[in-house]
Amino acid sequence: MKLYCAWYCPIAQRTWMALLYNGVDFEYVEIDPYEKTDEWIALSRGNGQVPVLVDTAEDGREISVPDSFRTLEYIEMKYTDVGPRLYPPSASETADVKYWLDYQGGKIVPYFYRFLKAEKDSELADEERRTFEHGLEAYTNKMHRDGPFFLGDHPGAIDLALAPFILRTVIVLGHYMDYALPTFGPVWTRFHKWWDAMRTFEPLIATSTGVKDFSPRVIEFYADYAAGGGQTDVTVVS
Repeated sequence: MKLYCAWYCPIAQRTWMALLYNGVDFEYVEIDPYEKTDEWIALSRGNGQVPVLVDTAEDGREISVPDSFRTLEYIEMKYTDVGPRLYPPSASETADVKYWLDYQGGKIVPYFYRFLKAEKDSELADEERRTFEHGLEAYTNKMHRDGPFFLGDHPGAIDLALAPFILRTVIVLGHYMDYALPTFGPVWTRFHKWWDAMRTFEPLIATSTGVKDFSPRVIEFYADYAAGGGQTDVTVVS
């Protein structure tokens, strides 16, 4: 199995973490997804974005699986019997997890970028910050009461999906916006219980802060976003 990835991408980091978490033997391939070569477009099935998993199907064909959520589902189905589960065992619980995964993509992640792109200390920045925090509060209110992870004792897809963005909240928003996540109140106490567990989660460390010069490099990568540039599609709210 090969993982086509970009070291700086929080979306691709989800899949990278899941492979490490499951103990999967894979080859990491660093790629620049902004270079839209014919080969890359074909490999990513027209998507042109990381992550992409390339594997051998049951009938011997080479298959390509793009998209972070589809790759998490693929890993879950292929390695259910040999690694930790990424999704709960029941259909209803899995449906709920997928709802909250979509919620991250529509109500949390875009506002991370919108806050970052706004002029520091402006009214717009304050508005985007509040909306970002409200999204996290609603999300946290649905976490398991005791935790520490979203569903209880063990991290799953829902935790792996959000953690790369909270890491960048700490590093990138902390640097460019002088921002720190709230700590006051029961909701934020529960959130930080989750984050304390996730920030020491070995697959997260191995794919980010455990890499030499990760923090300064990721700060440099997000400089265009902090100046109001970067990709525009990441700010789209659904």
